[in-house]
Amino acid sequence: MFNSSCNGDGDNNPSTPDLSKVSPWSATKEYKGGEVVKHENVYYYARHWTLGQAPQDSQNGPWTALKF
Repeated sequence: MFNSSCNGDGDNNPSTPDLSKVSPWSATKEYKGGEVVKHENVYYYARHWTLGQAPQDSQNGPWTALKF
């Protein structure tokens, strides 16, 4: 799994990841904050630990859709 580093601006957004290393999301894998996954052709950044929560762009959930 690819682990993106934050860009240091304090808003917990990742820097642009190397998308060739991003794995598809798995319902049975634990994800830590900072990890990036691909789900339904969209890349998502985990804000914090999550397990079994399918990625979707949300203000309050663990996932944020990456926009490049």
